[in-house]
Amino acid sequence: LSSLESREGFILGFAELFLSWVELTEKIRISGEGFNFAREQFDQIRERYRSNMTERVDLLRSEDAAFISEQNLLVLESQLKAKQAELAVLAGMDEIYQAEPEFELYSLKDLPEIQPALSGLKQRSRALEAMDIFIDQLQHRRRSLLERKKPQLNLNLSASLSEGDEELAESFRINKPDGFVAIELSAPLGNRSVKAGLEKVDLEIEQLQKDKEGLEISLEADLRSIMIQIKEMEKVLALNRRRIESANEKREEELKLYNQGRGELTFVLQSRVSEENAKMVYVENSCLYHLYVLQYRALMDELLPGQAGN
Repeated sequence: LSSLESREGFILGFAELFLSWVELTEKIRISGEGFNFAREQFDQIRERYRSNMTERVDLLRSEDAAFISEQNLLVLESQLKAKQAELAVLAGMDEIYQAEPEFELYSLKDLPEIQPALSGLKQRSRALEAMDIFIDQLQHRRRSLLERKKPQLNLNLSASLSEGDEELAESFRINKPDGFVAIELSAPLGNRSVKAGLEKVDLEIEQLQKDKEGLEISLEADLRSIMIQIKEMEKVLALNRRRIESANEKREEELKLYNQGRGELTFVLQSRVSEENAKMVYVENSCLYHLYVLQYRALMDELLPGQAGN
């Protein structure tokens, strides 16, 4: 059991690192898009400034926005390299440095409802199974002790022959058969070792049953908690998607107004940052959602190869 738990713990830890790799990769993609937009905007404003179509302050603001965007991108890239190094060492694969993770970050998992999940948990839990095995072993010991405590009934039979004929041909005839039957009943009275053994086994069985009940309650509490977090995070992700759509529309509208001379560059820059932040939050919450799913799989003992799972 401890070996399986250790293997599952390693898989869970590695999966969390993989999710971090996925998160940083996606953030770099988003940050890269933001940086490209900021550079393009700076180039456009610089041309407009050279043509005396905009103020110098707008040029400085757009340049500053490009610098900040590039800085954020470089920070994320450094974090990604560090994460790749950690994964490469753990996996023993230098190819990770040049690879990109393949993972459906924005997909949702189809998990069972709480009652079917509880039934599955009680059926598959290795900890509960181990406790059942220990209880069975103790009950077997108890039955053995009870057998030793039972009275023993022994049946003794004996027979003898007497006064055979002196002649050889008649010597095998039974003239006076003699038989003896005895029934011996032995009951161990006051067998202290057996009695003490039974009391000890009964206490151990009782304690294990209490421990099992406590473990079942703890597992159910953990399962209900993690499933609530998963369901609630699905609602949060839906709101994140709506926020991104709204932020995208706002950025496009602010840019349109600015190009028409009816808006300010500050609002354009702010709307771009707001859209990028909304996408980053969506990435973070999506990774958190999949982390909850991983914890659910671990709780259900589904992480190891060959185990049941969706």
